[in-house]
Amino acid sequence: MKTEFWLFGKFETPLIDVRQVADLLRVKPKTVQNRVASGEFPRPREPGLWHIEDVGAYLDRAKRVPCTDKAA
Repeated sequence: MKTEFWLFGKFETPLIDVRQVADLLRVKPKTVQNRVASGEFPRPREPGLWHIEDVGAYLDRAKRVPCTDKAA
């Protein structure tokens, strides 16, 4: 199932705020803002609100990135 559809089912709205995004990423809201500023995370479509399509695409891309953590 596409992540975008899962997000819509979870939030029942096409726009989510920084706290909801931070909860999904398991980070603090400030980290989300820092990632937006660095270009790592998509910019909100409206002030402080992200479209679930953008968040879903980010999460789908993140799942395909190979893990570089080499735990012993």
